[in-house]
Amino acid sequence: YVGDVTPAFLSNYLILAAAGIGILWLIIGRPGANPWLFALSPALVLYTGANWDLLALLPGIAALLLFERRRDIPATVLLVLSVWLKFFPLLWLPLVLMERARRREWKACGVVLGLFMLLSVVINLPFALRDRQEWGRFRERSPEVNVWTIIRDAHISTDTINMLSLLAIVAAVVLLWWVQLRRQEDVTIPAAAALMVWFLFINKVYSPQYFIWIVPFLALLAAPPALAVGLAFVDVIYYTCSFQILHAGCPPCDAGLQAFSNWDFDHVLEPAMELREAAFLLLIGWIVAARLLGRSPLPPAQGLPQAGEATIYRTTGG
Repeated sequence: YVGDVTPAFLSNYLILAAAGIGILWLIIGRPGANPWLFALSPALVLYTGANWDLLALLPGIAALLLFERRRDIPATVLLVLSVWLKFFPLLWLPLVLMERARRREWKACGVVLGLFMLLSVVINLPFALRDRQEWGRFRERSPEVNVWTIIRDAHISTDTINMLSLLAIVAAVVLLWWVQLRRQEDVTIPAAAALMVWFLFINKVYSPQYFIWIVPFLALLAAPPALAVGLAFVDVIYYTCSFQILHAGCPPCDAGLQAFSNWDFDHVLEPAMELREAAFLLLIGWIVAARLLGRSPLPPAQGLPQAGEATIYRTTGG
């Protein structure tokens, strides 16, 4: 018995809700964005209190917007904070470095990379020294409901899946570098969106709340409302299928319940996962076609309307 957890849950939820409002404020401040795609997303209702994703997303989105405005030092500090709250935003670091390299801003590359590494060591070294065994244990986690589930009968080892996933991410980064070299505009934000969705598609673990990492990009990139609604619909389906099987499998679990759980996984959860993965590929296709290779990408955030100006821009001299 741990007592009444309501105060802890309420305080956590209020902090995460404030982070969500902060993200919305940042989206409002970017010309060309459609903040309604974030504000009206069902994901905010489903996942705000599920984990601390919004707390990591707030500095991550702020970092990308500041990198776009060439505010590299505060952006790097925020990116470090975002990465070590959730780790996913580490994907964005090579994209930022590639954009600076494309512009031959070698000093900026060194500043961003050096500051990122320094702050990462400062944050992580005490924890790594305290418990080396636990450090990096995420590599041992077995694949869960994702694209690798489709070929589970091949009995591919976790280490092999880790390596194949890493190679898929590296290949995507190389392709995005090729795209960046052929554009005059800074396409870091659409590239970050495409890479994040690809990571969620190929990664060995997918939890329903990870979808919330996609929603801010739908707003920032002004995705077609029909596409955003379709993705939200698919996500709600997967959310329902994912959590109902957990409910069905709650102990005590007898042979009959286990048989039902197995059937449910094969005939309900796995088809929902396949639908989700197909939706992710569709989204990647739209980002690439409309925002990375298209003739009319969103205008860069060179200025912000006064009514929607976010604190992160005011306090960094933007």
